Parts: sequence; C-alpha cells; structure tokens
Amino acid sequence: MLPRIEQPLFKMKVPSSGKEIMVRPMLVKEEKILLMAKEGDDYSEKLLAIKQVVNNCCQDLDNIDNLTIFDIEYLFLKIRAISVDNMVKIVLTDEDDNEDREFEIDLSTVEIDSSEAKENVIPLGEESGITLRYPTSKLYEEIGKIENQQELIDALVVNSLVNYYDGDQIYDFTKETKENLEKFVEDNINAATYYKMREFLESMPTLKHEIKYKNNEGKEKTVTLSSLNDFFIF
Repeated sequence: MLPRIEQPLFKMKVPSSGKEIMVRPMLVKEEKILLMAKEGDDYSEKLLAIKQVVNNCCQDLDNIDNLTIFDIEYLFLKIRAISVDNMVKIVLTDEDDNEDREFEIDLSTVEIDSSEAKENVIPLGEESGITLRYPTSKLYEEIGKIENQQELIDALVVNSLVNYYDGDQIYDFTKETKENLEKFVEDNINAATYYKMREFLESMPTLKHEIKYKNNEGKEKTVTLSSLNDFFIF
C-alpha cells in the first residue's frame, strides 16, 4: 500500500462570517482542475473550478453555496498563496506614458475591503421591508452565461433576496424559484427601492490591494486591484 502524506493545515477566517476554518494547500488534483478550466474558453467553467478547489481545500465549511462570491475569491487567493508562492508578478500599462511596469505583490497582505458596505435591510413602510444578502457562490453556475450588464444586475438582485417582512409575517425568498423571484421584482419593486438594492450590491466587499507609483511624466498613480483577474493567479 502506498503511503499517505499528511498535508499542513492553516487557519483562515471566512470574511463574511468571521468563522475560523482549516485549509490545506492545493494538491496535484486541484492543479489539474485549474489547468483544465484554463484551457477552455468558458468563463463559468473557470469560476466553477475555483469554487471546486476552495471546497476541496477547506475544512469545516457547512455549504459552499452559502459562501459569498468575495468569500470564494479571498479563500482561493489565500490557498494559492500557501500552495505555490505568496509572491506574484503582474504587469500594468500606464495609460499616460504607455510604459509597461512590473510589480510584485505579496498575496498574504491582500484583504477584503468592506468600508463601503451598505445596510442590508431596505424599509418599504413602517413595519415592512426587504432583507438582502450578498450574492452567494451559487451564482457562479450561471454568471458566465450572462450576456449583458442588465442581465448581470438582474441576476445579482435575484440572488441577493432573503425575505420580505410585513409586521410579523415573513416571506422567505430563499425557497423560491429564480423565475418567481424575477417576476416578484418586476411586478412589486418600485424604481427607488430597486436603486437601493443596486447600491447595496455595488457596495459589496471586494479584494483590495493598491499599487502606487510615479510615471515618466511625474504623475503620482494609484491602481486598485479588486478581482482575481487583477492578480493574474488563475
């Protein structure tokens, strides 16, 4: 019988909940998942690969579909750091002097920025309102198939619905179908409320790392990295 090599475990916190979990580095099987997804052109497959790697490497997760999108991105970034190398190099092109510059980033220093987060309850009356949540990773199953910005916003809104309350009566949206929720939004939500829902989504916490430099024209520049694509780690 071949030996089983024990992998080191690292403590990490899930950003949205603060729950502490144990995480192991990626193995060859996870690398293969990423390589296969990278070779294809399907964006949704790449996102699902990231989700699968996070699910494989993290212990103590109740349900990965309940994690937010920024939870998945953060955990994947940290798993990449402990598995391969915490230092990555990216190249940025300055829009003013058109010069390419290479920067080295320590992934272990990248955190989630929630400074702009909005209230998740939108009152509709004295005793009624809608409760929202940040979109969950389940949205990864369809996000790559969305063709335009409005469809993406609609998908995010539907995915963020938790419940509608009116006094003591609570209507649970999490058990409804996507089609029913789309119809509810179209037939019941006024423009002002819809705008507040979009504000909540636009203020969603994200990865954040700032790069500051001075270009050849003497201008002080700040570039903010806020997605996995920005860190070129996939």
